[in-house]
Amino acid sequence: MKMKRFLTLFIVSGIILLVQSCSKPDQHLNTIPSDAAIVGSADLFSLAKKAELYDMDQYAMYKKMMDDLKNQDEEIYNFVKGLIDNPLKTGLKYREDVYFFVKGMDRSPTFGVTMSLRNAADFKEFTNELLVKSKAPVKLEEQDGLSYIAQGEAVLIFDDAKMLFLVKEDGNAEDALNKAKELMTQPEEKSIVSLPSFSTFKSNSQDMNIFMAMSNFPKTPQTAMIFSQLPFSLENNFSMFHFSFEDDGIYGTTNAIHND
Repeated sequence: MKMKRFLTLFIVSGIILLVQSCSKPDQHLNTIPSDAAIVGSADLFSLAKKAELYDMDQYAMYKKMMDDLKNQDEEIYNFVKGLIDNPLKTGLKYREDVYFFVKGMDRSPTFGVTMSLRNAADFKEFTNELLVKSKAPVKLEEQDGLSYIAQGEAVLIFDDAKMLFLVKEDGNAEDALNKAKELMTQPEEKSIVSLPSFSTFKSNSQDMNIFMAMSNFPKTPQTAMIFSQLPFSLENNFSMFHFSFEDDGIYGTTNAIHND
């Protein structure tokens, strides 16, 4: 429960905060493996502006949530309120998209979320404070230029430029940590950035985006039967979906690249 509380605080803090930042862009993309089956992204800065999250008090649900939080745990309430009042404390870079990815869907699934850091020292302080406030039974470790928290199949790891939250199912804590370290240090040529199709995907990014590498989807007897009926091969085929949230509706576009 304590770890769940920590993760909830981390995710909620990340969604509701809005910061400005500048430095070398998109270093966090190097943590995404080139053989990921699904990659998604969200422009939190754009979404926050469109949802007017800079004026959270206009939302009755938010006001009720904060009132309930204050009644239940005033210390946590003050912590969250402090982050809302001064979002720069997190050290996260919200002007660059947050990305998630899924790999190995047919064997040992790996799920990751990655973001760029505006200030690693601020993020470290923010993370340590989260651990203290949530009373999580873990501590921040440091090794080879990486800082990390490992608990079961989940790892939060970061360096001076980026952070990665990783969950590796059907493994142990050591497996998850080793995979997280591998992705944090992998060269660009092994990352999703090395795919020309991903460059096309990124150049068309809107508020929310999904990139699907069809050849990396699970290969089961059922999918093999379906794919065999198609008039084309799915190897090196990529599907892309882009969504823009506007006042008058949600607009979407799709694109496909065959045999990249």
